[in-house]
Amino acid sequence: MDSINNSNRDRFIFVLIFLLVLMMALRLPFDTDFWWHIRAGQDTFSSGKPVLTDSYSYTKLSSEWINHSWLGQVIFYITFNLFSFPGVMVLVAMVVAISIYFIYKTMSGPVLLRAFILVLTVAISAVIWAPRPQLFTFLFLAIEQYLLQQTRKFSKTTISIVFLLFFIVWSNLHAGFSLGILFLVFWFLGSLIDRFLEQNNQFSFNKNDLYWVILIILISLVVMINPNGWNVWGVQFNTISVSVLQDLIPEWASPNFHELIQQPFLWAWLMVIFLALAIPQQITTAKSLPLLLFGYLGFVARRNFGPFAILVTPILSELVLAFYLTRLKDSVWLRQILRRSAFQNKSFRPGLTKGINLILFSVISLGLLGKFVYLSNSVIINYYEEQLYPKKAVLWLQENKLPGNGLNEYAWGGYMYWYLQDNKVFVDGRTDLFGDEIILDWLALVSGSEDWQRKINQYDIEWVFLEKGRPLNSLLLNEKWQMVYEDEISLILQAP
Repeated sequence: MDSINNSNRDRFIFVLIFLLVLMMALRLPFDTDFWWHIRAGQDTFSSGKPVLTDSYSYTKLSSEWINHSWLGQVIFYITFNLFSFPGVMVLVAMVVAISIYFIYKTMSGPVLLRAFILVLTVAISAVIWAPRPQLFTFLFLAIEQYLLQQTRKFSKTTISIVFLLFFIVWSNLHAGFSLGILFLVFWFLGSLIDRFLEQNNQFSFNKNDLYWVILIILISLVVMINPNGWNVWGVQFNTISVSVLQDLIPEWASPNFHELIQQPFLWAWLMVIFLALAIPQQITTAKSLPLLLFGYLGFVARRNFGPFAILVTPILSELVLAFYLTRLKDSVWLRQILRRSAFQNKSFRPGLTKGINLILFSVISLGLLGKFVYLSNSVIINYYEEQLYPKKAVLWLQENKLPGNGLNEYAWGGYMYWYLQDNKVFVDGRTDLFGDEIILDWLALVSGSEDWQRKINQYDIEWVFLEKGRPLNSLLLNEKWQMVYEDEISLILQAP
């Protein structure tokens, strides 16, 4: 009977965790890249084929575009087209919650311990919970970690088919599939090292090892079942090679631990180091080697916080549980604390327990529903859209189409050609497409560098649409450019 009650309690606590994660992940879907993703998804859906050449900018018009996220874009577009912003909010929240579920399934220890550690997991990864195909990598990496824990339960044929299909889908959703392959490679290398150490240097390469090598090679090939073909492998390197990336885009910059929101990543590292030193149990190399890789990637760019959170969570649960069993379980002071606990050794009548559980479930469910209703309100959506984007200015541009090429804010590019379907922008968030040349020219223009006039002529720019405070605005006004629009956040200037 006690085991049944404990099972029901654990199930109930997990349901509460799931609802709380849904509530935290439910947020307005305003990400600067969201707009160009749904525009590309719209064109892919309407034409029946992925967009593989640029038709949204005049600086790279008709250039090849490695659109690695075409399937993810279609999913977001269909959701937005059918259910607008509320639908996208629910989609993001559900993907996050399902990801957390698979992370939870990889953890060790009782449910309350898992819940405690998941708080840290959520704090680390929440910075990447945005309506972008990158979110599918968060989901698939969590599933991959779970699948690797289950490999002994299935035949090699079943595992091979599952992993091959898994990576075919993943490689069409987002280029983050490369992280999944790296995870698999480092997990396999770590497994070899573990076996080498356990056998006291009497190591031999067996058939099972060969099976994993062949599977990794096959996975590396099947990801090319993709409209981009072999080029899908190059997009990661094209993006990383953009030298101005860390200066221009915060998610590609290294962590700034002066900001509280980025500190959980550091806390997790400190916990792992302390616990690994404090207890005799050692984490296997198969787990620690991928953690070191993804931890390094997290220090390189904060966009990698999410993948790191996935890998560190089961390791932390294992270390905390081992620390309790070896250091705390028999400690006198802990027994005294537990003995003095207000609820220690107290039991409630079944009816009262069910009543308390029902109240907790109802409160959290109503909170989730209330947050959804609030954020789905068109007044709230319009308010925040106007605060974060130049909505009024774009509406003005819809009515007053300006001829010629325009110079736009980097973060507004996708927003512009989502609402101004025929508009061609100077630049948008596709850094892998524009590269250093275009982005550096954009920086030189908006900052009013010495050769700004030459670049205005080079790109035949006839109007600019920038944030207030950009140095170029003042320079153009001095050159008798006409201010045709102004609001709280933006200016539109037109050549004389």
